[in-house]
Amino acid sequence: MSESISELDVHRLRKERPELETELIQFFAQAVERFVQTAQYSVLKNLRLTYFFDEEALDDAGFIDATFEELVAIGVFDVCSLPGVSVELIESFVRVLEQLIDGSHGVAENLSDTMLLAPPELEPVQTRGFEDLPYVPLSTPAVSDRPLKEKIIAGPVLNSIEAEAKLLAAFRKIKEHPRAEEFFQHTLSEYWHPDWLRAPFVEALTFKQLSEMKLSNLLDKRTFSQHKTQAILLCVEAVCEKYSLIQGNEPTSALVEKKLVDEPPIRLNPKIAWRTASMDCPLIVRAMAQLLQMEAPQLLLPEALKRVFFTTLSDKEGGLLLLEAAYGEEYVADLIDVDEKELNTSVTAAQRKLQKSLKRDAATEVAHIEQLLQSPAVSLGVLFTGIDTDSPSHELTVLCATAILQSIGATAAGIEDIALDHCWTANEKGFSVIWNAVKAQNPKTKKSFLALCASLLPYAPETALDVLWRESSIRSSKVKSS
Repeated sequence: MSESISELDVHRLRKERPELETELIQFFAQAVERFVQTAQYSVLKNLRLTYFFDEEALDDAGFIDATFEELVAIGVFDVCSLPGVSVELIESFVRVLEQLIDGSHGVAENLSDTMLLAPPELEPVQTRGFEDLPYVPLSTPAVSDRPLKEKIIAGPVLNSIEAEAKLLAAFRKIKEHPRAEEFFQHTLSEYWHPDWLRAPFVEALTFKQLSEMKLSNLLDKRTFSQHKTQAILLCVEAVCEKYSLIQGNEPTSALVEKKLVDEPPIRLNPKIAWRTASMDCPLIVRAMAQLLQMEAPQLLLPEALKRVFFTTLSDKEGGLLLLEAAYGEEYVADLIDVDEKELNTSVTAAQRKLQKSLKRDAATEVAHIEQLLQSPAVSLGVLFTGIDTDSPSHELTVLCATAILQSIGATAAGIEDIALDHCWTANEKGFSVIWNAVKAQNPKTKKSFLALCASLLPYAPETALDVLWRESSIRSSKVKSS
């Protein structure tokens, strides 16, 4: 949802569902629009709604497995159109989105005092969350329980208009059958192949809910991929073939046969929890902590480091370190409405606690990292082998790795106004020495410049060396022009 809802759509909603006040619909649209423009949306978009809302209400609405990204993708109009979405749930959506935008405990004004928000009980304190996981050495990427590359669905590629037309034709065909209501009660998840790209919100929909939606609002969304469109078409095709099967015809789709016979593979999801749960944890901080907890098995970090991170810190401490790694103290202080000095005190205390535990309980891994950090610039890919892999949890992995590095005293590599992305060091002065040596040699060509830098900075990636070349060229040009 990238724009406010139109007056015409508000009028249509009020006609279909008179219990929805105009003001509430507009508040919801504005909250969604503001939320997707915040920096925190990019981090929290994969978080499930069940972490913030009543599960029974979400189940009634068909949102039990939906994420924030999927709520945004479906659009305000279609969300409000669903008969299972209560007024109270929409009010709750507005309140939580406003809290996530503000990062504070405040709620949206001008709404009734009834609030459906019911943050789930955090897991009991556990200090052995990784006991059953195999130990993975520093040089090996952590094992993920899901494929890094989803299988591509074969078949013709249709644009959104063609896909909508095909779906509408299929729904008309199903409605003509005397047992149409029975078919429409099935969910897409019953026909969704386990190797396809996951779409929890869409999978949870019944075919009836899908048929009642304004399909263009779903298929035209920027976040709705061609892969998901193809998956929906195949699910509907499967229902149509089941319709043919009931008439006495044999199904022709291998997909139908596979879905009627095969069981989806079991996906392991070990219990992982923070050391303690804080009662005074701001909503945005708790969201970050719960997102990391949910994705912990997929983080491409050594298991020893992950284990210490969770078993040492509370959810509030872990969430603060992640936010600090993502946005910096000034932004976070403003986001959660606390004094910057107070935030610095909390972050520093959490970093010291984590550093102590890491050096005690993950001594081998930390010693290896600290040895590499003596170089003036070391990439994350060298410090944590496998972190550059194209993984669904790559962004969270980088944030967690950054929090760990900051806790053991590493700083971002660079000098003055030159910053090397995702490069770290514990030898800040070393980079100044290297930079002065490069300037003294004054290589004339890019090839000779990069070769010299590569010999002096063996653990820096090529992208970082390119940054140095650009900076060198810019400064040389300024010197000549003056």
